[in-house]
Amino acid sequence: MGDLQRRLAAIESASAQQRARKLRVVLVVVGLVVVLAVAGLLIAHNEASQRDQRVCELTQSMGGMTASEARDYCR
Repeated sequence: MGDLQRRLAAIESASAQQRARKLRVVLVVVGLVVVLAVAGLLIAHNEASQRDQRVCELTQSMGGMTASEARDYCR
C-alpha cells in the first residue's frame, strides 16, 4: 500500500511540475506580446508626433513665418 501511495504522489508531483512549466511558457509568451505591443504603440506615437510637427511647421511657414520661427512656434 505504501508503494502505491508513493507512486501516486510521484505522478501528482510530475503533473504539477508539468502544469507549472506550461504556465511559465504561457506567461513568457504573453509578456513578449505585451512588450511588442507597447513598443509598437510607442513607435506609432512618435511617428504621429513627428508628422504633426512637420504639418505645423509647414502650415506656419506658409503663413509667413521663417523656418526657424515655425520650428520654435510648433514645439
